[in-house]
Amino acid sequence: MKFISICLAACLVILLIATTPVQAQSPMDFLQRSNRLTIVVQCMEEAWAQMAALPGIETSSSLEVFLGRGSAVRLVPATLLDTTLAQLHEMGEVIRTESHAINLFGQWTAVAAEFQLRNHEYLRLIELLYQVETIREFNQIETRLRTVIAWQEQLRGRLNLLEQDMGNAQISVHLIQYVPGMEIEEDEEEEPSRLRQIANAFMNSARGTLAAAQAILLFIVRVSLPFVALLIILIIAVRVIKSKWRRRKIKEEKNDDENS
Repeated sequence: MKFISICLAACLVILLIATTPVQAQSPMDFLQRSNRLTIVVQCMEEAWAQMAALPGIETSSSLEVFLGRGSAVRLVPATLLDTTLAQLHEMGEVIRTESHAINLFGQWTAVAAEFQLRNHEYLRLIELLYQVETIREFNQIETRLRTVIAWQEQLRGRLNLLEQDMGNAQISVHLIQYVPGMEIEEDEEEEPSRLRQIANAFMNSARGTLAAAQAILLFIVRVSLPFVALLIILIIAVRVIKSKWRRRKIKEEKNDDENS
């Protein structure tokens, strides 16, 4: 009966694993974006007021009225990045722009997979906690359970931080007050050379290949994790059965010796 109950518990856990949805994100969702702009404005006070009305939150700012300079850093939802950049371009003459993006797919996948494994271990420990027969077994499982819970909290915090980085874009804005007679030097966009065009085409192809690889890896992680969890549960079940069988055999031998 105990073996049947263990099998039923294992099947229940596998059913929970199989029905647990994995967060599906497109490859672009794994990008951490940052932008820098230098803008020459006609009125610093008006531009500063427009800055305050932009989407997102301002994390830092500095304004030097007498020098006619100001700077601010904002966190903007990634979905509103293009809209915010368009509003910034309307504030004045943009003389310098920079943009960077870091792909966090590898970090997110590793942390998410580890979190799911720890979650499966947590469910299994809860099942075993109701099946213990001695105080020693209870203390061992409870100690491991506390460790797993602490591990889960750390992984959840890392996931939240990564998802925040992917869900928000950072925009650094440097404002310059326009002065009559001031020469505005814009960044010159040179026509790319033939070699540069080939390099750009190669980079675009590489990005497409990376996006496809990310989608394939996500599919593999989603499909393989239930089988890994099943293997772990079966190993634990076999060890529990062997341990109980060994204790029962020792107990029977002890009873035989006492009877004889």
